[in-house]
Formats: sequence, structure tokens, C-alpha cells
Amino acid sequence: MSVYIQLFHGRNTVDEELNDWGFEGPKLGPFPYVHTTYGSDVKWTDTNGVDQHASLIDDMFPWEGKFYGDWSITSD
Repeated sequence: MSVYIQLFHGRNTVDEELNDWGFEGPKLGPFPYVHTTYGSDVKWTDTNGVDQHASLIDDMFPWEGKFYGDWSITSD
């Protein structure tokens, strides 16, 4: 079974004040696993078998220059 990381509640900068829920982010994956370490790093292996990670910034998931306050791990 593969899993995906679905990003949402997006913003353009870490300190951006939101008046709504922000924007929908991408669905990343598929990955064979996703692992969180001490609530500060999210780790996974990409489809080429290369280990990847994202270090949370102010509790947000950084991805391609944007920041996401929420994410879900899904199987579809």
C-alpha cells in the first residue's frame, strides 16, 4: 500500500496573517511510508528510493516556497 501527504491551509510566508483557511496544497506521493520525528521533521522515501524530508518551520510544512499549517496522510 502506498501513502500520500495532502497539504492544505497554505500561505505564502510563515508570518502571513490569514483571514480564511488559506489555499489547498498539492498531494505528494505515492510513498511506501511517511514518518514524523519529534513533531519537527517529516520523512519519506520517493519513488526512486531516495530518502526525503521536510523540517517544519513554526509548525508548518514547507513545500516549494509555500507553507502549510495542516496536512493529512492518506492512502488514496
